Amino acid sequence: MLGPNFNAGVLLINNRALKKEPALSARLIEAGKNNFLENGDQTVFNQFFSNRTQKLSYRYNYQVGQDVRLAYTQKYEKQQVMDKVHDPLIIHYVTSQKPWYYISSSRLRNKWWQYYLLGWSDIVNRFKFKMPLNFRKSAFTFTNTQDIVGIDKLVKALPDWKFNFAAYSLFGWNLKQYIVNPNVRCWESVIDYHLKKLISESDVYLDINRGPKEEKFITEFLNTGKPVYSLVEVAGKNFAKFCKLFKLSSF
Repeated sequence: MLGPNFNAGVLLINNRALKKEPALSARLIEAGKNNFLENGDQTVFNQFFSNRTQKLSYRYNYQVGQDVRLAYTQKYEKQQVMDKVHDPLIIHYVTSQKPWYYISSSRLRNKWWQYYLLGWSDIVNRFKFKMPLNFRKSAFTFTNTQDIVGIDKLVKALPDWKFNFAAYSLFGWNLKQYIVNPNVRCWESVIDYHLKKLISESDVYLDINRGPKEEKFITEFLNTGKPVYSLVEVAGKNFAKFCKLFKLSSF
């Protein structure tokens, strides 16, 4: 739903009731000729049916991308409703957070690629597809800058490691250029949903960014009992005694 209006990307239509509407098709087509419709056919559907709709549960219209909007408008109750859905039957990728973009912070991005990469033989044989890249370890870095030290050397020296970089802001080219490596993932404009998963699923926290440290996430990571590795050149002073220091010359 979009406020008082509804999103027309996923619809369950009562055809029997619509057939009773006089000249409905002609009326819809005529309304669609307006060159100033804000959202195309969705605007037309709202004009005709906004007072005759019911909301589908998130399980049948799981609007991925809406969670980012909900997070930044502080609508946490609706975001919690989304978080409780673990087995959506229809995944609807809304907003500009499309999973096929090089950088996307939307949830269930890999699910889209999983089905995109399926061959027809896989579908016919009902083969349970697995993502082709299996990483031995996963590292997480939250950064407020794009000044990451030694990233080029690390991603090449450790091809079986997955490197996750997250930020509340958008990334600049200095960091974006590394997503050509299959073991690098960038999470820009990241929300708490992904941050919790990154902390939970990563094996190590990698402190390799210059500038101020996001101490909240380093503390949360230390509290899990998992190690924090800090590059000597950029190690944060407040956590130095709790971290394992390393040098790029080791690789």
